[in-house]
Amino acid sequence: VTGVQTCALPISPYAAKKACPAGWIEKGLRVIGGLFSSSITASKDGRACAASQVPNAAAAAAAVVNRSATTLGRRGGCCTSSEGDSARTASMVRAARSAASGERDEEREETGWKLVHGDVFRLPPAASVFCAFIGTGVQLFSLVVFLLLLAIMNMFYPGNRGAMYTAAIVLYAVTAGTAGFVSAYLYCRLLGGESGRWAWNLVLSATVFPAPFLVMFCFLNTVAIVYNSQAALPFGTILVIMFIWMLVTLPLTVIGGIVGRNMAKGKDFDAPCRTNKIPREVPPIPWYRQGPCQVFMAGFLPFSAIYIELHYIFASVWGHKLYTLYGILFIAFLMLVIVTAFITIALTYFQLAIEDHRWWWRALFSGGSTGFFIYAYCFFYYFERSGMFGFMQTSFFFGYMLMAADRKSTRLNSS
Repeated sequence: VTGVQTCALPISPYAAKKACPAGWIEKGLRVIGGLFSSSITASKDGRACAASQVPNAAAAAAAVVNRSATTLGRRGGCCTSSEGDSARTASMVRAARSAASGERDEEREETGWKLVHGDVFRLPPAASVFCAFIGTGVQLFSLVVFLLLLAIMNMFYPGNRGAMYTAAIVLYAVTAGTAGFVSAYLYCRLLGGESGRWAWNLVLSATVFPAPFLVMFCFLNTVAIVYNSQAALPFGTILVIMFIWMLVTLPLTVIGGIVGRNMAKGKDFDAPCRTNKIPREVPPIPWYRQGPCQVFMAGFLPFSAIYIELHYIFASVWGHKLYTLYGILFIAFLMLVIVTAFITIALTYFQLAIEDHRWWWRALFSGGSTGFFIYAYCFFYYFERSGMFGFMQTSFFFGYMLMAADRKSTRLNSS
């Protein structure tokens, strides 16, 4: 019986032949026959019942042995046919491995920016302010382009700086419609124009740049009046500028906003994939790939492209030199815009690759970070190149350059 049970264990034909030799069956039959024959000769009491039970017991033992042999034969047959089972098992293992490798490849593909497809189109916080910044940036961008085109066509006499300042004020008022149009169009596409908040967005677009500039101008003009400087504008000129803003800039902004809202009707932003209801948790990010470092890298390369030209501009505006190379200035401006656009796109991709879906505002600051470097250059120029001193000169230089750097930053944001 032990030999029979052992023969049921092997799983391959070779193991079955090795573990179940044919002599085991014969030995088992001899042992069982000897046991029953000894039991027959040992019964000396001569009872008839014992003599009659021996043949029945021998027959039962023989039946057990026959059944065991039959079972062994069947088990041996199964062992010999296990080659097909092993082939089927191997194919199933290969199929399972291929399925697992496919899942691993799929998981490997769903890494990086593909994991944030459900959050990348989530609207930015303070979307109204965001749209106002974009609209104002487009307005300032068009203002600089028109100024450079007029300068290339020799519309400004190099010695008359007031002509360029006057043209800048007029062009800012005329191009106000672009700010209202772009801001309202973008706002209505992202958030819908059915609510009345799009009108608040137009107010932001009309005041996001003039309001800080007015505060800075009032402070600097007060300083000039205290020092009895000729740089102080008279009260009548200030009123004229205010009337230009109220009668030209503000109405054009409203008209552009209405046109943008009407054009955005029926064109709501339809993301190519569904946005998740719960924002995805941003994984830990190394310090060199966080927002401040990204903004620093985004501003350094464009600034290095215009560093040489910036020195001559400063010398012309704050010094006594005349600047007439407007063609070269226009080429430098194009280089600045192109480099800024490429750097911002690349850094935005790197941000999404580390599963950080908060790209709206960071892309805006990355594009405008060149303004921070320009304002930092002001300190170098003031202390090393200008020779200016005193509170009035210091306040005028850093105050107006702050507004110029902010204007450049906003313009590059929109580009």
